Amino acid sequence: MNKQFFYNQQNNNYSISGSRLAHILALLPPKKDLKILDMGCGKGELAQTLINLGHQVYGADVSNEALEVAKKFLVRHYCFNFEDENWPVDLLKEKFDVVVASEVVEHVFWPVEFLNNLSLLVKDDGRIIVTTPNFLFWKNRLKMFFGFFNYQKNGLLDFGHIRFFSYDFFKKTIQQSQLKIDCERNFYPNFYKRGLSFLGALLPGLFAYQFIVSLTKKN
Repeated sequence: MNKQFFYNQQNNNYSISGSRLAHILALLPPKKDLKILDMGCGKGELAQTLINLGHQVYGADVSNEALEVAKKFLVRHYCFNFEDENWPVDLLKEKFDVVVASEVVEHVFWPVEFLNNLSLLVKDDGRIIVTTPNFLFWKNRLKMFFGFFNYQKNGLLDFGHIRFFSYDFFKKTIQQSQLKIDCERNFYPNFYKRGLSFLGALLPGLFAYQFIVSLTKKN
């Protein structure tokens, strides 16, 4: 089974939650008509929202079936395996204000190389927004403590996850790349309504369900 076949089978299982969407939007520069690349765009859920906000959106995905749905929303679309040595030449010629890679980095073998490739696609003053699940979220720790570990169709234990990120490993991965963290806006479920966001920020490795960061070039 190749990667495209796998994600063609999986694309109905992937969607973006309202909370993750809100956190991504909060990290966008306060400008209109941004040129944005949605890496791992799937069927174009995020793209539709970005377009409705007045931005130009390009999309890339390994699933040709998902792109068949998404391409109607996109300025241009690219179908390729993100772990290919050579990315599409016409994509590499583009420069974006923002690249969004939401729930993608955990699906690749070499996350540092993936981040470095993304850095080639943004303008010098551009940013890359990356989200990934926290494998050591407190509920996961509790399950593993009691001996429960089962892969799922989606979520923290998605069967397609190749890399599992803790807070420290995620930061170390970024430090090894050509990027640096400009801003963190991690998602702490239920903390906002209860006024406990400060606790999540104090212990993100325990309470963040998803790490959500804005990255810029080091140089």
